[in-house]
Amino acid sequence: IDPSAYGPNPYTRLTLVPTHCERLGLNSFLADSQSIFIPSYIEQDNTWQGRGSACDAAAESWCNSRPANAWSTLGNHSCSCTWRDRFFAMNPEQDMLLMRHGFAVRLKEGKSRHQKVSSPVVLTSDGQMEGD
Repeated sequence: IDPSAYGPNPYTRLTLVPTHCERLGLNSFLADSQSIFIPSYIEQDNTWQGRGSACDAAAESWCNSRPANAWSTLGNHSCSCTWRDRFFAMNPEQDMLLMRHGFAVRLKEGKSRHQKVSSPVVLTSDGQMEGD
């Protein structure tokens, strides 16, 4: 993937400016009772802070090499670097998603039935089903 190919698009108002791809960790999704969101493009603000000898010319040079950076020297012999990373999730199609479903049904005469189910079948990256 060439991240630079996803820059400003004259046909939409959306501008993607990724600099790299990065593997996301476990639990890198948002979910509630109605939906699940698995990110594929991330914009993340970062801050690094140093003190004393860590605030040398090499640290400032490193900060200046970061995308959209801001180098600051503060009082007490301290410094900071703030930047924004923009990247694609690496191979999100290879992540596994386990679906759990539960239900409760009221039957006649005050009886009910409850059941919880986890997905017994896995869809592999080549579109094949594994499991029962």
